[in-house]
Amino acid sequence: MIKNKKYDYLKWLFSIINILIAIYLLKNNKYIYLLLYSLSIYVMLITVKGKELRILGKNAKKEIKSVVWPKKKEIIKTTIVVVLVIFILSIIIWILDTLISGLIAIIINKN
Repeated sequence: MIKNKKYDYLKWLFSIINILIAIYLLKNNKYIYLLLYSLSIYVMLITVKGKELRILGKNAKKEIKSVVWPKKKEIIKTTIVVVLVIFILSIIIWILDTLISGLIAIIINKN
């Protein structure tokens, strides 16, 4: 296990160095840039953490497929309800603001 960790660190270091070389030195040569970048991603994915990342990605993809997305009618109905509730609450807050402002004006004018 310790040997694997050591090799994984070396793989990550190799990949990071490759990516940095590709980014800073080989910007103009797109094919070598893509080759180094692809090689680095591949090396990262064969490490223990890379395998865990692939499993996480597969599980996330399965989870997204299992989500029940709302239909267009449900979205429209929900949007209408939200807009109406916001409109009604804004009117209520406007009325309360007007009443409180009036009461404050009356209190200030009495003094």
